[in-house]
Amino acid sequence: MLNSRRSLQLPMQPTSRIFLLLPLALAACNDSTEPNGGDAATQISESNMAKRRIQREAAEEVRALRRHIDLGRTAEATTLLGIWSARLGIEADLLEARLHTLLGNDTEAVRAIERARALDPLDPRVSATMIEISAAVGHLDTARAELERSMDELGSSAELMRAQGVMELYQSGGARRGVSKIESALRLDPDLPFVDRSLAQGHLLLAKEALAAGRPTAALESAQRSLSFDPQEVETRRVLADILASRSRLEEAILVISELVDEGEPLHGELASLHKKAGIASLIPVPQETVEARQARRERALEHLITARELGLTDEELASGARILVDEAERLAERGSAAYREDDLDAARASFERALRYDPDHLSARNHYAVVLYRLKDYADAARQWREVMVVMEGEGIIPPEPIHLNLAQAQVQDGERDGARGTLERWLERNESNEDYADYVVQTREVLSRL
Repeated sequence: MLNSRRSLQLPMQPTSRIFLLLPLALAACNDSTEPNGGDAATQISESNMAKRRIQREAAEEVRALRRHIDLGRTAEATTLLGIWSARLGIEADLLEARLHTLLGNDTEAVRAIERARALDPLDPRVSATMIEISAAVGHLDTARAELERSMDELGSSAELMRAQGVMELYQSGGARRGVSKIESALRLDPDLPFVDRSLAQGHLLLAKEALAAGRPTAALESAQRSLSFDPQEVETRRVLADILASRSRLEEAILVISELVDEGEPLHGELASLHKKAGIASLIPVPQETVEARQARRERALEHLITARELGLTDEELASGARILVDEAERLAERGSAAYREDDLDAARASFERALRYDPDHLSARNHYAVVLYRLKDYADAARQWREVMVVMEGEGIIPPEPIHLNLAQAQVQDGERDGARGTLERWLERNESNEDYADYVVQTREVLSRL
């Protein structure tokens, strides 16, 4: 079932991507809209329908104009309609009516339709536009009455069949009927405009129904079909990601949501959750797996968990994933210490860097990392690491096993920041001079200050 624009309170900016049809949650019932007590499409066979074929402007720009309106691209549509309006006759009024509806100008939309009706009351495009717009803004009784009158006076046509299909999409459980009607209209008139958005939304509703019913294969087919008509629809892509995730195709689901995040959609939470699920899933043992494959899978798992945390998941939300990251950080810190003892400074630096990526709160790894950076003459970065260690330790009341502030000052001096080093030591003395636990450090600090 499609929701009315009224209840959604759509904005009225011409640059907004506002659609005539918007998906709602899955329908629970199967109400049907059948004028004259039955389905008009079954009462009148396609071969006996009215033979009047609408002559449309075939210029490529006009085709583009119709598609812009169909897919809610109001800015592009406004520009092209301004160019072509004088040459489109009755269609100009009908296109204007659709554009007004997208922008929330319902009164102007009705006026434009009535202008078109005055020009040619027998043109089925007039009634079809009225039916579709009425359904879109929640006036389903008006849409039904217009459809019944039009079928009686004009007979069936591709435009009216499309309109009936659109109206079905707004009914509970009407997605399949709506899609079927619109597809039948296309068989009558393969060039029929204003079908892509409706078919996209119809197949989206079918995808949601299938997913809720536990039929992921059918759901995937419907979602992909929907995107073939409207590739940029955000809701369909989100549903596609849900379907892929339900089938344990987490990497593919991550790609879909990542694209949406890159486009500015606020889906960081969903993306973080997917990365967490992918990380945990990647740690599940695989029978008869090689050592290399197992290691590669573990690396992927760790990257997923790190990304989930970087996207905002807390340790509590990461649950076992947080413990996995901490354990890996400890393992890498030990590897870094071993490399340092063997004087392999580059290997030590790489291990400590990775350890801190997995666990930024690992103070021992950060302190050792600063030592390695100092020996590699990267004094500025060493000073940054020691400063962070010192801030955390003082904030938590931890007595360091070595004078971190003196290491920091020494790195600052080597980096050419003698005044900064002096300030570091003076501020440390102000905070800790009277603390008996720091008595030895106080003496050393004064000696260094005197030399500075």
